[in-house]
Amino acid sequence: MQRELAPGDSLPLLDGIAAGLAPAWATGTPIAAAFAALSGATAPGGDLLSAAAREMIYARVARWDGAHLPPSGSWLPEALAGLPAAEQPGARLALLAAIEPHRIDATAVAAWCASAHSDDAELVRLIAYGAFTAVQRIADAITDAAAGR
Repeated sequence: MQRELAPGDSLPLLDGIAAGLAPAWATGTPIAAAFAALSGATAPGGDLLSAAAREMIYARVARWDGAHLPPSGSWLPEALAGLPAAEQPGARLALLAAIEPHRIDATAVAAWCASAHSDDAELVRLIAYGAFTAVQRIADAITDAAAGR
C-alpha cells in the first residue's frame, strides 16, 4: 500500500516516551521531536554505567573524528584503563557501540553478562546508549558548524 506521508505524521507514536533534548538545528521540525524521543529512550542505558564510565565514553566519542581506528583494537584497553575492572565490560560495549559497532562480539557480550547483567533488555539499553552517544556527537558537530565554531 502506498500513500503520501507528511513530515511528522508518525509523531503520535512517540507519545509517552520521556523526551531528552532536541538539537537547536532541528527546532520547529518533526526531527526535533523524534530526536528528543530517541535521546530520552536511550538515556536509561547510561544508568547501567558509573559516572566515570559515562564521562570516559563521552570524552572518547567527543575526540573521535570518525576515522577508522587501528584494526588491532589497541585503542580500547587504553581507553578502559582508568576504570575499575568491574566497570570495564559495560563501558567496552557502550564504547564499541558508539565507535566500532562491528567489533561487538560474543566475548564482549559474555563479559557483560558475567558481570551480573544477564538481562537482554539491559544489554539492548546499554548498546543503544552507546550508539546514541555517537549520534549526539554528530548532532553537536552539526550545531557547531552551523554556529561557525
